Amino acid sequence: MLPVRRKGSFEATIRTACMLKQQVHLIISSPGRTTDDISKLKYSDYKPHPDFPFALSCKAYWSKNISEERQCPDQIILGSMDTDFCALLGLANYMEASFNYGYGAAGRENASLFTPESDPKLASKHCNAAYRNILKAVFLSAPFLAVAVLIAGVLGSHSIRKFAATLARGMGATADEVDIRGRWKARLSGLVVDAYISPEQPWIDARVAEKLCMGAPIAYKLHPDAKRVTPTWLIEHVAPRTHAFYDSVNDISLHLALPLLWAALDESWEERMEPPIRIRIQDAYELIKADLPEGVNPVVKVPFSIWTHNTKLHINEIEPMDTGGGGTAGGTTTGGTTGTTDQASPRQVLTAMQTQQQVRTNEEILTRIIAQHNQLQQLIAQEGTTRDSTAAALRGWLETWRGELTKLNGNICRIAVQPLRMATPDQVDANLFRNGLTVERTHWNGQTFLRFRRVVAAPADSRPANLAKYRTVGSAWEEWMHGIGGNKPAKNFTAEDIRACKSTYSRRKPLWTLLATLVNAQKAPAWVITKIEVHYNCKGSILNIAAAIKQDTIMGSLH
Repeated sequence: MLPVRRKGSFEATIRTACMLKQQVHLIISSPGRTTDDISKLKYSDYKPHPDFPFALSCKAYWSKNISEERQCPDQIILGSMDTDFCALLGLANYMEASFNYGYGAAGRENASLFTPESDPKLASKHCNAAYRNILKAVFLSAPFLAVAVLIAGVLGSHSIRKFAATLARGMGATADEVDIRGRWKARLSGLVVDAYISPEQPWIDARVAEKLCMGAPIAYKLHPDAKRVTPTWLIEHVAPRTHAFYDSVNDISLHLALPLLWAALDESWEERMEPPIRIRIQDAYELIKADLPEGVNPVVKVPFSIWTHNTKLHINEIEPMDTGGGGTAGGTTTGGTTGTTDQASPRQVLTAMQTQQQVRTNEEILTRIIAQHNQLQQLIAQEGTTRDSTAAALRGWLETWRGELTKLNGNICRIAVQPLRMATPDQVDANLFRNGLTVERTHWNGQTFLRFRRVVAAPADSRPANLAKYRTVGSAWEEWMHGIGGNKPAKNFTAEDIRACKSTYSRRKPLWTLLATLVNAQKAPAWVITKIEVHYNCKGSILNIAAAIKQDTIMGSLH
């Protein structure tokens, strides 16, 4: 940021600084041959966050790897303890000043954020050219070259997005989390499950945004003693142009007024703001600053921690810490403790965040233990009730079976006193067959020898159950007994096979039945076939012959 601040003009100092901060915080691409997401941003893309009043929500533009709108949910914008990385502060400083240079003239919905051009194509082209020229000058500046020699590889506009992604990974974010924040969906596994996972992951988006907030993620809040700094005063004296531009629903002037007020009253930002805006804010504050001591900023930076529970995003402010003194630039709170200040070291912030996280974890564990204890008490009470009901059911079951056993005992005693009755050979054969056995009796020399064999079921016929087309009675007999064309014999058709060809099967069945009846009556198949052909006129079709046989059977004239 140092080479950018030294340029001095609005476009080089304020606009370029804002673009760099937005690009890093949102992990979006710089102007180049194929991508220029930063130039597509509009004033209307920024809205108040629906859940957290100290954050903004920004519409994410499609990257070159995105193929559908659902992969571009809105992204959260957070403040940063390090002002060189604070996207909220950069946006507040730029937006209030931009209206003095004709920006936003195209209207609230269509105005490009970083160029006064009203034509979208010209706006993108103008923004890209100006941004590239400034970046080129920065890349060739002595301070930048002094640092660039320490970095391996070639640097370019894409290196800004690479820096943001690498920074997030180095701060603990996973590659998939960076993909979600940066909308690089094509880098995922390509599995089918990816299509069913919602790309809208507020917890992951906020987690990566937190990693990109150098120092710590913060919320800009009014000092507890700054009673006279009201929302109305902030709108009228700090961000009046921003408030006039936005409608009441999407007005972000209050969100940007606090960081802008902090910057106007901080000495380090004297050369980074438009002088008219800085002087206007300071003059207005001089009239109401009696509530606070001299040198105390009415806006404090409050670090917060980000966590999730049951897939819901939670952001909690870190409790005020005792830094060992009072009256610092960040301000003090009443009650003898010092509020979180700009001078709080990262170690103090990290310690406080870890402490609060541990407290929340302990509270969650205690809540789960209490819930499990209550559940256990309910199970014990339920177990007692179940045990009593089970005992009653067992007693009833025992009484029932005692009566059944008494009946069974009486029947056994009655059978025991009856004389033995010998079973006939037919009864023996029937009992054996029911048990899967057959018996062969051999009589020799006045004695009977028995040979038992186990009945083995014939294997199921796996051939297709299809009926062929033919015109002779002989073919009908062949189909009934052996099958035609490798098909299953019709006599072996199962009920399922018959349903598949029910119409044809039922119409041919009378002919098959007559053939089988005559052959089973010890008639030769050839004689039976000839007899039927002569009697029913072989010139007729098979179906007509079968219909005639069926009619004769009904009339009782079949002989």
